[in-house]
Amino acid sequence: MNHFSKTLTAVAAGLAAGATLGSLFAPEKGSDIRKKIMAACKKKNARNNNTFGNTKVTKQEPA
Repeated sequence: MNHFSKTLTAVAAGLAAGATLGSLFAPEKGSDIRKKIMAACKKKNARNNNTFGNTKVTKQEPA
């Protein structure tokens, strides 16, 4: 096996091991976690829209 093949095999094995361990030790179902992430993103998006949505850009003439 050449270096690239060994590296690719190691990365694939690491991804598989990480996915397996992540699903075994996850505190909640994936759908519940995705709902929480979406709710947090929507909340931050609304806050950013309130902060930056009221900002107006005006052109200033040189003095």
